[in-house]
Amino acid sequence: MVESEGPNKKIKLSEVGERDLSEKIVRQLDYYFSDVNVIKDKFLLQKFKEDDGWVKLSVLLTFVRLKELTKDEDRVVAALNEVDSEVLEVDATKKQVRRKHPLPDVEEFQKELDRRTLHISGFPTSLEFTELRSFFSLYGNVESVAMRRHFKTRFFKGCVHVVFKTEQEANKVMKENPLMCKDRELRKETMAEYRERKAKIAAEKLEKRKKKKNVGGGDPSGKPEKTEAAEVSVES
Repeated sequence: MVESEGPNKKIKLSEVGERDLSEKIVRQLDYYFSDVNVIKDKFLLQKFKEDDGWVKLSVLLTFVRLKELTKDEDRVVAALNEVDSEVLEVDATKKQVRRKHPLPDVEEFQKELDRRTLHISGFPTSLEFTELRSFFSLYGNVESVAMRRHFKTRFFKGCVHVVFKTEQEANKVMKENPLMCKDRELRKETMAEYRERKAKIAAEKLEKRKKKKNVGGGDPSGKPEKTEAAEVSVES
């Protein structure tokens, strides 16, 4: 077993790795049950209703990111015993978890969430989730990073929705001029600006389809037009 000398005692590197894994497991669970995720997670909201907020660990282990960390229910229990969760409590059987605090008012929380959420585009499409999170962590405490992907291919489109812990941290990014990543200048938008731009794009596309229908009746090749969902899925 490899060991490293610390100032007071030897540290077993394998133990450091296990602690790191425990922290990642609990952090992932905390995210699943966080306000920012729960208000949009219909599956979890339904599970909350079924058993007074309790959700079985066996169910959570079907979630992709947790499953990438471990598939072992006992390992999840060990992590929850080792690392304090800010969000979760564990039941007496050690088989279920639930939120410590009541759900927020969805409408009010969404307004507050929008003020600390940004849409950032122009990233290299080769970047991974951990690289994006590390980039935004330079500006403050990051609650979540949602990578926007193409609807069919699932390839990263180079744009994200990032949620900061506070509105002030989000404002810090907006004031960064220019905002750069790997020699690329990024476009930054508040959620209000992003939604306004997307609404304008959608309106322009709708108007084009109306004009096309009026003058010729659609695609002369006979192929059906793309649906709005397919077109919007490749927008940044």
